Amino acid sequence: MKRLVVTLTLLLLTLTLFAAWWGGYRVAFDGLVGDSFVDNEYLSLEVTLRPFKRGPSLQTGVLVNLAGPPQWSVGLFQHLFVWTDHPLAPLFRRASGYSIGIGSDLLFNFSLPLLSGVRLTVEPLLFDFSDKRIALLGVHILWDVTSAQWGWGLRLFEITHYLF
Repeated sequence: MKRLVVTLTLLLLTLTLFAAWWGGYRVAFDGLVGDSFVDNEYLSLEVTLRPFKRGPSLQTGVLVNLAGPPQWSVGLFQHLFVWTDHPLAPLFRRASGYSIGIGSDLLFNFSLPLLSGVRLTVEPLLFDFSDKRIALLGVHILWDVTSAQWGWGLRLFEITHYLF
């Protein structure tokens, strides 16, 4: 009986750490400039998982553009803070939180050499609506592994929609 009570208590404590919305997809429109990147618009399609309320979310997906081969990305994203009573809150229909987010990705080619770059992303205009997250005007800093040079990029728009 004690073992059952301890197990149920640990299970309930563990479940309280999990986020209400923890899995979904992310779509973003990026522009990247670097030696191993085609100077073109990129569509980022990713699956995202956020298993804990305060922890980072995990992403994996593809970067697609019309002028070059697709790339695969794997990364982490973290809110630095969430401001629920922000000045833009009256403009939204739903309750929202303003945040600044930071993320990092490893970018891979589907051919050799596999690792093509490392991307650091800062999103200064991020609004969280519990089951959705919308970001505008993010900035990328790129490290091009193949040429050992720095690059940059802009994220025009991102929407993350949690389905479960």
